[in-house]
Amino acid sequence: MNTVDLKLKRPSETGTGTADYKLAMVDLFKAGKIREARTLLAAQARPEEMDEIFRWMYDNLDMWSKTPEGQDEAILVIRKGLVNHVSCADAEINLSATLVELSQIV
Repeated sequence: MNTVDLKLKRPSETGTGTADYKLAMVDLFKAGKIREARTLLAAQARPEEMDEIFRWMYDNLDMWSKTPEGQDEAILVIRKGLVNHVSCADAEINLSATLVELSQIV
């Protein structure tokens, strides 16, 4: 585990013991393994925790960028994804698109 992971707020544990998938997903995105990260998300995220995932991404802005400008951009991407979440027919596609946009922040 690298030092960035130690600063992240740990997701709440679930009964299935899969809460660490969020940290693994971020590591995959940062490594440029976008397809693998989305596959992990699809396999692990439950529909009822989508709102929680958006909040978790917001609470951990420093995983998307270390600069204030990059974090501001991340906030806008997360907000757009959250707004789209309520009107999107497929929450997984919307969350995946949000994560792709976040991974493109320089």
